[in-house]
Amino acid sequence: MKNLKRILSVVMAVVMLLSICLFTANAEDKKPLYLVLGDSIAEGFGLTNPQDGAYGKIIADTNGYGYINRGHMGYDSSDILRLVSDTSGKTDIPKFVKEADIISISVGGNDFLLGNMVDLLFKAILLKDYSRFDEIAENYYNNLTAIMKKIHELNPNAVVLMQTLYNSWNSAVKIEFQKAADRINNAIYRVYEENPGYFEIVDVGSQFSFHKEWMTQDTIHPNAEGNVAIAKIILNRMVELGLCDSAEPVILKAGKSRDYIREYFGDLVGTVLVVAANVATGNFNF
Repeated sequence: MKNLKRILSVVMAVVMLLSICLFTANAEDKKPLYLVLGDSIAEGFGLTNPQDGAYGKIIADTNGYGYINRGHMGYDSSDILRLVSDTSGKTDIPKFVKEADIISISVGGNDFLLGNMVDLLFKAILLKDYSRFDEIAENYYNNLTAIMKKIHELNPNAVVLMQTLYNSWNSAVKIEFQKAADRINNAIYRVYEENPGYFEIVDVGSQFSFHKEWMTQDTIHPNAEGNVAIAKIILNRMVELGLCDSAEPVILKAGKSRDYIREYFGDLVGTVLVVAANVATGNFNF
C-alpha cells in the first residue's frame, strides 16, 4: 500500500510539473492580438490582396502580432457602434474586442460620403450652408463616444488607436471636404479629451492628406503604396507610445493596387468614370 501511495505521489508530481511547463510554454507562445475595425480603408479595399498588403497586416507582420481584420466597405460610425454592442452572437467582433491587445479603428469618412456627399458639397460650395455638416459631425461624436465606452467596458486593458480622417482631394472640392474632415477630426479630439485613457489618436489626417500618389484611381482608397504609408504613420505612433521598437515596416508580401472601377464597369465605362472622378477631385491620377 505504501509503495502504491509513493507511486501515485510521483505520478501526481510529474503531472503537475508537466501542466506547469505546458501552461508556461503556451503563455510564452501566445502572440499579442492586433484587431482592425472600421471602413473600407481599414479593410484594404484599394488592394487586390488586402490579406497581404493592408496596413493592418503590415503592422502585424512588423511586430509579430496575431491579426484579425474586420474592416468592411461602407461601414460608418453607427455600424461600428452596432457591432461592438451586439449581444445576439451574430457577429464575432465583441469576442475579438475582448481578446485584443491592440485595436486600430478607421471610421468617419462614410458618415459624410454615404450621406449624399454630392448634395452636401453642392450646398456648401454654392450656398455656404454647413448645417448638415454640423448635424453629421454631432451624430458621429455621439456614436464615437458610445463606441469607445463599449470597447473600454469589454476590454479596459486594450490599447485603442483611433485614426483621424484624411482628405485625398486636390480641386475646389478639397476645401469643402476638408471642412467635413475637420468636423470629424474635431469630434475625435473632443471624445479623446472627455474620456482620458480610453484611446490614443493616430493623426493620419495631417500626414496622409493630398498625396495623390498614395491613392487608387477612385481618389478615395489607399493603394499599395498608401497602405505602406499608413502603416508607417501608425508604427511611428506606436513607437511613441512604447508599443514597439521600430517604425520600419516589415512587408512579407507586397500589396497590389486595385482598379476596381474598371473591374465593375469594364474598360470603356470604367475609364470614363475614372477620368471624371480624377478631374472632379483634381487628382489627375489616371
